[in-house]
Amino acid sequence: MNKKTPQNRVLIWLPLLALSLTHCAKSPGPSQVADGGSPHKTTAKRISRGSGDDIKPFYVGMSDASLRETSSSEKGDVIGAEVEAEIERATEDEKPQFDIPITINARVEKWLDYFQGRGRKVMKRWMERSTRYVPMMKRILRENGLPEDLIYLAMIESGFKPYAYSRARASGPWQFIKGTGRLYGLKVNWWIDERRDPEKSTIAAAQHLKDLYDQFNSWYLAAAGYNAGAAKITRAIKRYSTEDFWEMSKSKYRYLRHETKNYVPKMIAAALVAKDPARYGITDLKYHEPLQYDKVLVPHPTELSVIAQELGISRKDLQTLNPELRRGVTPPNMSNYELKVPVGLKKSFIAAYPTIRKKSISRVDRHVVRRGDSLWNISRAYGVSIAALKSFNQLRSSRLRPGQQLAIPYKGSGGSKRKARTVSYKPPKGMQASTYLIRRGDTLWSISRQFDVTVTQIRKWNGLGRWQKIFPGQKLKIYSDQVINSVDSMTVNSASTEKGWRVHRVRRGDTLWDIARRYGVTVADISAWNKLNGHKIKPGHQLKIKALGL
Repeated sequence: MNKKTPQNRVLIWLPLLALSLTHCAKSPGPSQVADGGSPHKTTAKRISRGSGDDIKPFYVGMSDASLRETSSSEKGDVIGAEVEAEIERATEDEKPQFDIPITINARVEKWLDYFQGRGRKVMKRWMERSTRYVPMMKRILRENGLPEDLIYLAMIESGFKPYAYSRARASGPWQFIKGTGRLYGLKVNWWIDERRDPEKSTIAAAQHLKDLYDQFNSWYLAAAGYNAGAAKITRAIKRYSTEDFWEMSKSKYRYLRHETKNYVPKMIAAALVAKDPARYGITDLKYHEPLQYDKVLVPHPTELSVIAQELGISRKDLQTLNPELRRGVTPPNMSNYELKVPVGLKKSFIAAYPTIRKKSISRVDRHVVRRGDSLWNISRAYGVSIAALKSFNQLRSSRLRPGQQLAIPYKGSGGSKRKARTVSYKPPKGMQASTYLIRRGDTLWSISRQFDVTVTQIRKWNGLGRWQKIFPGQKLKIYSDQVINSVDSMTVNSASTEKGWRVHRVRRGDTLWDIARRYGVTVADISAWNKLNGHKIKPGHQLKIKALGL
């Protein structure tokens, strides 16, 4: 059926308009609906416009608890309202439909201006990327009885980027912090971060938003609570004696952060632009294809690179489907891990898995880098090549930092549990092995001069790489014709007392932590032995040390 032109619509309704004028009909104006309503989806009929910070906004879409009636004087001024409403209903199908409350005021218009100006390129990228995830996200929201347009919350949170990471350490398309994510069932550990999983994080977000709506009975307050936390919004309600988001977020009130005040207007503006981009000057969009995948169960830790090779796809494509995997391997501590593979490759995976299993790793260990570690001595300690370490951990350089964690992969027979081994060297003839504990100011050169050995010998005896540094408290194995005491070699101002005890004279710069490291004991031990009150010590102070293991 051809659509009626605006001119035809006016001609059709002229008789009705005349009839209305003859009888002076007084019709009520458009209903004004408050924010909130049932979490089940309903279709919006029109978008109302407010102006300024203090105006009471008009809401449409999700109906709330009560309807505001137009005053008698206002009704008298609205002539032909029935005709106008009928014309709007006739053109309803030409307007975007919303299932969250939509209001337009000065703060929303500010974000509309931003998305058409400085933020136009950003908005365009968000919209193009959105189609990869929107069908799946809408389905999950719908299954949980939530408005589908809550997807625009994910748009302003992350731009639909699974790897998005904020300064507040929130991660994933829905930007969960670790604690909230775990509260809603998302696993976060060294191997896996399910906050990055678009499907699992959307399920968690739906549950979280449903809880927030049940608490506040308002989608605007639920969205604000998603950003600031439910406790913050509850306190704002009590502080300002209002449940109106627009009221509590006025510029004169400072309790809510600017980010939270802008959160709802930004979400509304994003929804308006995304649903009608041409109206806001955004054209030539190149939407991404929706992600489609099958799921397979992986019973053992398996490398994504091996799976991709056997399935004839790129590792990048497989990682894109499984962004939650942080180490390029299915988690060793999770049997029958549910892995996503491209649509149509489920049977191929099942057929190829015996081969994949043979080619992949048999076990993975974790190594925490300590000060002085290098890829060279780590590879020697675990019996794994440097190339394998760099490849498996996706390292671009050989530089390591203390506290960094490395995955140590084993293949084939390496699957049996084994400890890191240290490199052993045959002791030189006529020399006795001793342990030297490094103190502040020591260098390999000064130690070599002290015991009449070479720096190369010290490096070989201790498996130190060419550029590896040493640090105070580290123990070195030294072969020398001198008898080295692991404590006395470091401190000439310690003396023996009764059997099994020593006395350490505190020097300038000493701390209890340094002394404890030096003697291989704890700060608590030293404090207990000497009945210290606190950690303050002075030069010349004598400390009683039990020579454990010496």
